[in-house]
Amino acid sequence: MSPGESSIGLKQFAHLFLSGDDSKDPGESVIPESLIWIMVSGISPMRAFLGSGISSCIARHGINVTLVENGGGLPNAGYYFALEAEEYLLPVLEKNRLLKRSVSDSLRFVYARDSSVFEPFDGGLVRDKGPHIVVGAFNFLPGFQNDYLEELLRISAMYSLNNGITKLFPDVIIIVNYGCVVQESGLFDSIVAFAPKAAFFEVGGISDEAAGRFNIEQLDISTGIDASFGRRLPPSDPFFSGFTNTLLQKIGSSLKGR
Repeated sequence: MSPGESSIGLKQFAHLFLSGDDSKDPGESVIPESLIWIMVSGISPMRAFLGSGISSCIARHGINVTLVENGGGLPNAGYYFALEAEEYLLPVLEKNRLLKRSVSDSLRFVYARDSSVFEPFDGGLVRDKGPHIVVGAFNFLPGFQNDYLEELLRISAMYSLNNGITKLFPDVIIIVNYGCVVQESGLFDSIVAFAPKAAFFEVGGISDEAAGRFNIEQLDISTGIDASFGRRLPPSDPFFSGFTNTLLQKIGSSLKGR
């Protein structure tokens, strides 16, 4: 897949989100909202790298984003957001710590190593009635299965701006570096059954059998991306702008179809 092929601009998607749904009850103030999951097998720097890059790219085009990151290992996205070491390292060193930070007017970030630590993030977005995307970046470790997916859904919904008016469910799921781990554990089948309407992207290759059973787009990050993990900035290679364009195209269609 070549993420940069789409010719539809990101700002057109922002306009699409802002147009809303005229069939809604005028007494309800429903914010156009979507959920993206980035699921990374094991402990990998790609969780923070992709999470910070995709979230920042979306936010730069006037769409509110909440990046929710959960899992062990370093770096976390706080590293790419240039937070001080004592801030972004604390939740790694102390399991019961939660990091919440407004990165910009359109981007807020929350990170915890333990999923039980998460709590709502009130405020933090200047345009709090604009379109909003929750990006969840999580580690997958064998053995969680459906209970883990339900936990991810609970955490993600905690950062919805709609206060329970609508149910937040993943529109896009990106599975990274799973290899045989996901296939042999049955997690991939569980994910598809859990979110059958989601658009799926995968990094790392998938068996012909699985590719035939599921509609999955392969994401090639081996070209067009600077995977250097030494920079204290969210990655902003052409890959991210192109892939974000593709993501918003899929999310825009989903929102308008609700």
